[in-house]
Amino acid sequence: MRNLLLLLAFCGLVAGLQAQPINQLTLEKKREIAEERLAQGDTYNALEWYKKVYDEAAEPKTAFMIADIDLILRDYEAAENWYRKGMSGPDVTVTPDTRYNFAVTLKHNGKYDEARQQFQSYISNASDATMKALAMTQIAGIELAESMEANDEIVVDILSGDVNTPFTEASPIYASNGDMYYAAIKSSEAIVPADRNKQDFFAKVYMASKSNDAWGNSQPLDMTVNRDGFHNGNVALSKDGNTLYFTRARLEGNKLAESAIYMSSKEGSAWSAPVRLAKVNGDYLAKQPTPGMMDGKEVLYFAANMPSGRGGFDLYYAMRNADGTYGSPKSVGDRINTPGDEVTPFYHHGTATLFFSSDGHPSIGGLDVFSSTYSSAGFSAPENMGLEINSRQDDIYFSADADKFQGFVVSNRPSGNSLKSATCCDDIYAVEFVQIPVDVEVLAVDSKTGEPITGVTVMLKDASGATIATKTSNGNQPVTFELEREMAYTVAGTYRDYKGDTKSFNTVGLKEPTTISQRLSLVKPVPPPPVEPPPPPAGDIVELSNIYFDFDKAVIRPEAEGDLTTVLNWMNKYPALQIELGAHTDCRGAATYNQQLSQRRATAAKQWLVTRGVADSRIKAVGYGEQRPHPDVKCQNCNGCTDDEHELNRRVEIQVTQSAEGIKAIKRDESAPRRSTLGIDGKPVDGNQKKK
Repeated sequence: MRNLLLLLAFCGLVAGLQAQPINQLTLEKKREIAEERLAQGDTYNALEWYKKVYDEAAEPKTAFMIADIDLILRDYEAAENWYRKGMSGPDVTVTPDTRYNFAVTLKHNGKYDEARQQFQSYISNASDATMKALAMTQIAGIELAESMEANDEIVVDILSGDVNTPFTEASPIYASNGDMYYAAIKSSEAIVPADRNKQDFFAKVYMASKSNDAWGNSQPLDMTVNRDGFHNGNVALSKDGNTLYFTRARLEGNKLAESAIYMSSKEGSAWSAPVRLAKVNGDYLAKQPTPGMMDGKEVLYFAANMPSGRGGFDLYYAMRNADGTYGSPKSVGDRINTPGDEVTPFYHHGTATLFFSSDGHPSIGGLDVFSSTYSSAGFSAPENMGLEINSRQDDIYFSADADKFQGFVVSNRPSGNSLKSATCCDDIYAVEFVQIPVDVEVLAVDSKTGEPITGVTVMLKDASGATIATKTSNGNQPVTFELEREMAYTVAGTYRDYKGDTKSFNTVGLKEPTTISQRLSLVKPVPPPPVEPPPPPAGDIVELSNIYFDFDKAVIRPEAEGDLTTVLNWMNKYPALQIELGAHTDCRGAATYNQQLSQRRATAAKQWLVTRGVADSRIKAVGYGEQRPHPDVKCQNCNGCTDDEHELNRRVEIQVTQSAEGIKAIKRDESAPRRSTLGIDGKPVDGNQKKK
């Protein structure tokens, strides 16, 4: 029963009420006529003749046959009533198939408790393992429906305008210009099989446009696509809009006898003669194509009832070759395909998601819309799209625009425009995804000062670490990125020689407009502390390169404190270390005065150390006056000395009289070369480098 319904979902219901003379007809003749009409696909006439049979002989088996036909025609209320009539008599035998169909009917009507009981009874008495598994899936669907809440983030409403008719519509998709392609049988009344040649019986592909929020001006595509004698539909477009995919099908009665997938290319404003996809089609029914991606390659997804499938219709894909043809089909796998039916696939390029309808996964009603994404591990477990998009009836042909702001779904829910019962026929519904704005504001600051930094490269990354967007900070103005909900993100900032910063966050569970604030604290690198040279061995002479004096002065210059600090660190670190501070003057002035001046200078240097905690006994201050000129000074007896040479002579040197290890120097070695000259902040430099 369900398979027949799925076959009819492509083209709509093909039936009619044909008057027949009933005078003098026996009960068996009426039953024979009913069976003939059903075999011919004249479903509605068959239904009426079975009712005449029941009026004459109220047999449970006839009531169950009427109920089964109503279930095929998706008149769920009528089907429930007829199942109950058949079960109401005494000693009625209810077959497992009838009980299963009754349970399905109750589920469609939202009577979940009773439906669950009937499915459980079926499981207890049936022998078909596959059908028992499907019954358990139906129970899981009931439990899912009972747990679901209304989704106020999705609005689904009957498509405005005159696209929907009392008959049936299918496969709506957006064109790149905002128009809609869809398939339909344009008839306002039931089609009588005997009069099919007189009526516009065949489904065609149409294009409609939207004006003032209403869809209309539907025009069929030309005969290159809409071939006479075939039902044409199941429309799909390539991502660039330049390739049209569709199905051509042929019915025998109400049964789908032939269905194959075709492809057409855009030539200006028209479509080229369609090409039948040789390897995609086969000795099975192939339908509902949708171009998509897999492993970075173009593929065509479609539904087919291949003998090797899991049951009913399954989903398959075929790789696109370099020449535009397609290879042999492969199953999308058992995560998606079930013993039930998987149909109407749609691949959304913007979200890399495959949508499809199934009754083999737990569903709210009959066919529900599911979604799945592909990765190196295969397709993810299908996720039910929930209330609004799904209903207690059949929900198929979901599609969406490039941004997934709006879309379509086809359904036989009661609010539609129906030919017979409230749920007989499929109509197109508009889907609107309520956009709840979510963004993140990122401020990049100096970690020490807290001040915003201009020029920071700020990157928004997804959960895999892939960069989604990049912006540059501009002072106090935070960088803003738009976000999607139910996602994990990272923001990262880099700037020159700063150490970057990252922050992770997510948008899971957000139900209202939200701005997320993130603060990136970038660390300005601190220069490493100066490498302090170790103290020299006993007897060595070291020039303190920055301890120079103004003429006739014994005051320590501020810039000399760097070298003295190095000496202070030595003295603190090595308690055994003892030194002599030797001060010198230039040759100008009287020798006696220069001797006294140099002593004051040596004492000043010593005092600087003593006041900072070095024991007086560890330092000997000696003034040498002008007796020992600097080795770099070449002038003799002040003859022709430059100012720079005079300044070099006004210096302080140290000699280690007892080393860090406690070794004493025997005597001052004037011939010993200067090991080094301490530079600014204790950095050693060449002993012969001139220092001002």
